Amino acid sequence: MTNPELLLLDELTIGLAPMIIQSFKHQIRKLREEKITMLLTEQNAVFALDVSDRAYVLDKGAIVFQGSVAELRSRNDIMAGFLGVS
Repeated sequence: MTNPELLLLDELTIGLAPMIIQSFKHQIRKLREEKITMLLTEQNAVFALDVSDRAYVLDKGAIVFQGSVAELRSRNDIMAGFLGVS
């Protein structure tokens, strides 16, 4: 499909080698430059935060955080407690 309005990416990095993940990161950044809207669901928090503008953190189906990636990075309680990133 050409010129999509929304690109859905579900668990893009699961089971992939780090080299492939870096390639995906590069491709996502290129798509962002083209102003393509993407919705990414991802358990690899480091990858997701590197390619995202906004973040939603879910716990048992409930949103426990929503905001910019910069705001999320400043929330050590959410980063460590839910994402395992310090």
